[in-house]
Amino acid sequence: MILCLTVLLVLGIAALAEAGMAKHWLCRKCGQRVSKESMPSLSGCKAGGTHSWVVDY
Repeated sequence: MILCLTVLLVLGIAALAEAGMAKHWLCRKCGQRVSKESMPSLSGCKAGGTHSWVVDY
């Protein structure tokens, strides 16, 4: 029981630490990289049309 509570506490702290942190985004079409909390704008892809953003780990 104590082990379960400890694991939940650690996971909760990790989730709080991630909140508000910038994510690294990569456009699959043009290769542009952006650091931002939320998904960047879709417009302005140099490969034409709209960006196709994915989180880049």
